[in-house]
Amino acid sequence: SQSVSQSVSQSVSQSVSQSVSSYGLPIGNLTSQALANMYLDRFDRFVRHKLRPLAYVRYGDDFLIFCPNRAGLEEFRHRSQAQLYHMDLVINDKQDQIVRSWQGLHFLGHTVSENSLYVSKKNRKVGFTQYYY
Repeated sequence: SQSVSQSVSQSVSQSVSQSVSSYGLPIGNLTSQALANMYLDRFDRFVRHKLRPLAYVRYGDDFLIFCPNRAGLEEFRHRSQAQLYHMDLVINDKQDQIVRSWQGLHFLGHTVSENSLYVSKKNRKVGFTQYYY
């Protein structure tokens, strides 16, 4: 017997796979945030319990992973990509970056540095995957 959450998850997965084009859910779709959270919950648990980074932040399909050194981040990147591949997801290579946190964090249209917060004038909805050390 399936639990309610398993049944809902399976139903949502089937609905999404039948209705989503190769580019994902349309931006602005009121259900896209909820479906992203439901679908990426497995990835969240993987990051928190298997990778165990210094910090992990995700909003929608954009996320940041913090680690004290580059070697650790390279391993996290490889393992994250493998986990997402098993979920039939891939990271956009153009948006996948490893940078030092003191250079400023670019996330969700904002730049956060040690002494300031800058909000982009355009504040475009562009997904970034960045790893910081």
